[in-house]
Amino acid sequence: MQIKYETDQKEKDIKLLTKSNQIKDNIARQANTSRNVALGGSAAAVLFMVLFYYNYRLKQKTNNEIREKNDALNQLVKDKEWLIKEIHHRVKNNLQIVIGLLQRQSSFVDNAEALAIIQNSEHRMQSIALIHQKLYQSDDLALIDMADYIDGFVSYLKEYLDPQSRIIFLREVDAIQLDVAQAVPVGLILNEAITNSIKYAFPEDGYGTINITLTETCENSYLLIIADNGRGLEPGFNIEECRSLGMKLIKGLSKQLNGKLQIISEKGLSLKISFKTDAVLMGG
Repeated sequence: MQIKYETDQKEKDIKLLTKSNQIKDNIARQANTSRNVALGGSAAAVLFMVLFYYNYRLKQKTNNEIREKNDALNQLVKDKEWLIKEIHHRVKNNLQIVIGLLQRQSSFVDNAEALAIIQNSEHRMQSIALIHQKLYQSDDLALIDMADYIDGFVSYLKEYLDPQSRIIFLREVDAIQLDVAQAVPVGLILNEAITNSIKYAFPEDGYGTINITLTETCENSYLLIIADNGRGLEPGFNIEECRSLGMKLIKGLSKQLNGKLQIISEKGLSLKISFKTDAVLMGG
């Protein structure tokens, strides 16, 4: 009985030891599993951080390259704008030099007809020079604010051709912007028409009115009117047979605008030119 008891006790101890070893093994396996999971998670976290850092650096590099290209393009645009402004400025200065030379030359001319030709040339040069001046001073290097331009040019003509202020100038100009290719012929037409009105429409020391209108009749269609209340054309005067340089210029410049020219001699003289412009150009 003693031996049996001891045997049973040993078997129990063996079972307890075996169970204890199994528990330890399970704990060890769980610990190994947890450690492996932790190591795997750490490795995954490190890999994620490495990929994140790589993507961050790649994105940063790409952004830097894009920023550098944008800066280069912006600088190129600024340089181009500066160059265009400088061109307009130099063209204006060169025209002013020519005007100055013509003025200097006129002081040596005794012939009245030759003097008038030189002075007319000065005014034509000034009409173009003013356009380049406006472009140089404007933020928009392609379009001319016609209201501002007409005000400036009429003031110039009034100062030189009507110092006694015999003529009243009335202006009705819409907020219209024209490309330089159209603003130049419009300016030259204004010069010829206003100069002729001041010189020939009114008697000496007489007073009168010159109306200047530039309106948008419909989308991208415009009407330019220069009208005076002077003596008008002589009876029987045929415009088609007129060979004066001013009239030839007005006709040629009207064609350059692809416009329709009308000259009406009623209660003075009215010159009307209807023309169109490119919608894309006017949209900036």
